[in-house]
Amino acid sequence: MGILFLPGTLCSEAVFAHQTRHVQDVVPVQVIPLHQGASITASARWVLEQVSDSFALAGFSQGAIVALEIMRLAPERVRKLCLISANPKGATPAQLETWKKWQEEVREGKFSEVIERFANNVHPEKQNDPSLRETILNMAMETGADVFITQVQALASRIDSRPHLPKIECPTLLIAGKQDAVTPLEFYEEMHTLIPGSVLVPIEDCGHYAPLEQPQTVTALLHDWLQQ
Repeated sequence: MGILFLPGTLCSEAVFAHQTRHVQDVVPVQVIPLHQGASITASARWVLEQVSDSFALAGFSQGAIVALEIMRLAPERVRKLCLISANPKGATPAQLETWKKWQEEVREGKFSEVIERFANNVHPEKQNDPSLRETILNMAMETGADVFITQVQALASRIDSRPHLPKIECPTLLIAGKQDAVTPLEFYEEMHTLIPGSVLVPIEDCGHYAPLEQPQTVTALLHDWLQQ
């Protein structure tokens, strides 16, 4: 059994660099950035076509949303599930309006201005960390404006996954940044209640980009989860 990592919006393999480096001694690792699919369902089906057999699945942010859709479409393929910086809810009118605005700005040539906002989704005390900020912005530039528009289109199709959570039967780990303003702790507490036998681990001093902000902690959690 290998592990499949799904990065989030505007993220490349680099978001899981530390985790990939340190868990590959336990299981084979594959990272699939979400560059295909104009809906969450299409993205999930595309991911499933890229891998064979069953696997452990770890998704970050939009990757976690796609992971939940994979659990709905093909639960028999997933041996273990880890959700990081996850939102199980459907898209809200405010989010739809924001995503529409982002798409318009990108088409007007303001991609660099839009991605700056993503770099601010870390713990407040880490917003001026030059290395962390550079990593987030470099991933965004590598992903590019066209893929970003596709990713936002996919997000707009997001359904409410909560009715499907009680059906999850595989071991599930929920990793939450305690200072994550994008996906607050209350989201995870609800998922923890709904997913049978799930384990919830809040991480202190951590915003939305948990794999980058607290890489050692996230890696240690994944390492133990994979070996259980």
